[in-house]
Amino acid sequence: MYIYSSHLIQYSIEMNKNKTNKTIGILTGGGDCPGLNAAIRSLVKCSEQLGIHVKGVKKSFNGLWDEDGEIFDLTSKQVDDIQFDGGTILQTCNSGSPFHKNSKQDQNKIIEAVKNKLKKHNIDVLVVIGGDGTQTIAAEFNQVGVPIVGIPKTIDNDLEATELTIGFQTAVQIAADSLHRLQASAESHERVMILEVMGRDSGHIALHAGIAGYAHGILVPEIPYDPSIVAKMIDDRRKSGKHFSTIVIAEGAFAKEHKRTMFQTASGDKVLRGASHELAQLLHEETGLKMRSTILGYIQRGGAPCIQDAILANRYASEAIERIAAGRHGFIVSMTDDMMREIRFDEIKGKRRKIGPKDPYLKVARAHGICLGE
Repeated sequence: MYIYSSHLIQYSIEMNKNKTNKTIGILTGGGDCPGLNAAIRSLVKCSEQLGIHVKGVKKSFNGLWDEDGEIFDLTSKQVDDIQFDGGTILQTCNSGSPFHKNSKQDQNKIIEAVKNKLKKHNIDVLVVIGGDGTQTIAAEFNQVGVPIVGIPKTIDNDLEATELTIGFQTAVQIAADSLHRLQASAESHERVMILEVMGRDSGHIALHAGIAGYAHGILVPEIPYDPSIVAKMIDDRRKSGKHFSTIVIAEGAFAKEHKRTMFQTASGDKVLRGASHELAQLLHEETGLKMRSTILGYIQRGGAPCIQDAILANRYASEAIERIAAGRHGFIVSMTDDMMREIRFDEIKGKRRKIGPKDPYLKVARAHGICLGE
């Protein structure tokens, strides 16, 4: 169910802002990304306009159930210039949900600890800035009575709740700029250059960056690719006098009849690794040509936000505070068709936004003759 901004909410704010003394807590969860600090700053600034007190929670949800978790006052003076910085002043982690691996008894202990911590610090509503994993944890806490409002953040843009997440547009810009640079080398050496970007299950970064960076091939997890089709694109370009090609591939993309490449870290975690290297090997076997691959990695998540992400962070934050001031919680702020809405946690819990068959950007790629390996 979507709830739009309205004059009713504005009226409610005017009626309530002088009668309540609300306090919100802010935390950031999951991976860092450009725009987090901009969102934190905006939340503080907008709250102070309405007389709402703000507290910051360090290290995501862990700061709420750890005995030594740090919660502190946040004021305009503290956040005045953080909007230009990458990362998050509240720090973050993506260690997983306490609701999945713990026993029911341990879960209840965590829930009780969180409620007690919020009560101790007089926090009325918790504002959670994060992506799919973080908002899934938020949904669990919301279900057991913790007042929460979510703000969408993830460079993968794979949160079902909204069309745009904080960090995505900056990641696309970085990836597109990288493609422009790789093309110069590809053309100079008459090689095929492959750029691997983030995107485990959703290929939004690869698709958008591939279009903006004028890639000749775009490979995403949603469309298992045929190496022979990609090789044909390279061969056709060479026959037309273009002895170079650039391809962008999402880390979760894989060839037909192949499995995704996994790697076990020193700590025992299994992570995706090597999509670009596997593609290079398969294409070399098909064409005999030299291939070079570059993994962009965490560079996509670092640094200051682009203008679009800075604006988006401010929009989400102001909408969240407006609705909290009106006494609302239990939802994620959403944007669809450039309209801000709220969507209940239970409507998007555990869902990821993937590239669908009718995605308009797939249509753009096909219209420009970009090879999708299909």
